[in-house]
Amino acid sequence: MKMTKREYEKIKESVSAFGVEKITAYKKQLEELHASGESNIKNVETRLIFEVYYACVPKELRRDIADNDDYNGAHIETAVKRALKELRVLKWTWNGMKEITREQAKEKRET
Repeated sequence: MKMTKREYEKIKESVSAFGVEKITAYKKQLEELHASGESNIKNVETRLIFEVYYACVPKELRRDIADNDDYNGAHIETAVKRALKELRVLKWTWNGMKEITREQAKEKRET
């Protein structure tokens, strides 16, 4: 992850302050809408990540991140995705495996 620890922690705090329960409930709504075929959602996880970013992260921080030429959408996506995993909204997985712990994922990356 290219984002600084300070910026990442602010993102995670913002997401947590918004409410994990609300985000989890919204994720379920997106999954149901996607499953119904009545939406143009191609990837529920990506949609959730960017909607959470724009809904939860303060405008000032988003502006600072946007002004940093070293960051792009992939960096934002990685940071928010990691925060959502740490807050247990998203699951840690490894190459299609079922949910694993963060420690197991770290171990897999190191091998």
